[in-house]
Amino acid sequence: MAFGQTIHVSKKYGSSGDGSAGDPYETLQEALDNVTDAAGGVDIRLGSQEAQVLAASLTWNTGYALVNSARKPLRIIGQDDGAASLSWGDWAMATIDGNGAVAQLFSTTDDPAYVMFAYIRGTNCTGSVIDNRSSWYFHRCKIDINGSDYSLRLRNDSIVSGCYTDTAYLGYRDISVSTFFDSTGIGLTGAGNAVVLNNIVASTGTTGKIVTFKVDVVTVRGNTVVGPDSGTVIGIEGGANAEWSVIYDNIITKAGGYAIDIVSGGNALMLGPNVYFDNNDGAGNGVDNKVVVGLDLTGDDITIDPAFADEGAEDYTPTEATVLGTAWPPLLPPLLSGAGTQTTNVLDFGAVQAEAIGGIPLQLLFNNQLLGVN
Repeated sequence: MAFGQTIHVSKKYGSSGDGSAGDPYETLQEALDNVTDAAGGVDIRLGSQEAQVLAASLTWNTGYALVNSARKPLRIIGQDDGAASLSWGDWAMATIDGNGAVAQLFSTTDDPAYVMFAYIRGTNCTGSVIDNRSSWYFHRCKIDINGSDYSLRLRNDSIVSGCYTDTAYLGYRDISVSTFFDSTGIGLTGAGNAVVLNNIVASTGTTGKIVTFKVDVVTVRGNTVVGPDSGTVIGIEGGANAEWSVIYDNIITKAGGYAIDIVSGGNALMLGPNVYFDNNDGAGNGVDNKVVVGLDLTGDDITIDPAFADEGAEDYTPTEATVLGTAWPPLLPPLLSGAGTQTTNVLDFGAVQAEAIGGIPLQLLFNNQLLGVN
């Protein structure tokens, strides 16, 4: 991916620089203040050796035309800036720290669309680390939760891929793929026209829902959803307004309540095939479903104890992945998959495991046109 402007930032080695590779800015705010090229796209390389610690939320250069495009975005990407001396190397996790003093990392005033983050850790905010953004993309990022709100709260047309985070809200037409949600409550919630694909969502919360959507046209496919094995928490819930949604090819286990619950009035176009085991209330399907297809595994289909390779270390690889894959119905309806498509499970798609490693390279989904990184 070519950019019209490239800016380098290094907390460790920068001072009164000009943003070049050999003389970087010290702070990310300096880089944002000096963004000028809207037409060609902007690439900000953020050094990973020392964190950017904020005294206030980051703001955008008001003199910069805040107009990007999907092909010419503003990208902020972590890069190794050298342990002993300034030397730009591989992509590496760079940290933006809210210092317990800011509600969000970025100001909500005059924010541009088509901002992309890769290899960035956001942490230590009093509210949502990222709050109310449209057309923002996150790839291989780690977003912590420190306040009382979501880690990520996105609006419309955003993508989260191969990340490690806590709890998230997806807006209309948002996509979450191959991301690990490690939550103490709701892992993932949101609005309509969203796609939730091949994620691992683990929650220690004992009430509420782990994955829940309340409005229409949502696809929830190929996810592993793991509860605390206690309480009444529901694995996946489709709300009363979840019209024309599909929930299939998911693994749901250890929910204290229902594995899947479509509440009264909800209309799921297709619910299943899903795999659910060790949930206190079984399938837990509600009423008024359009189509219900389920598969309740037994000891012959999967090794229940342990069900995963190392749950304590957040490795949710099924212990009987081969058997698990062949246990499912062999074909999906042509309406959803095309005739003859073999069903697979979350492991086959390479769902991300702990600390934002693994997962589907984004270019396989979007032909490498968005983030331009592996």
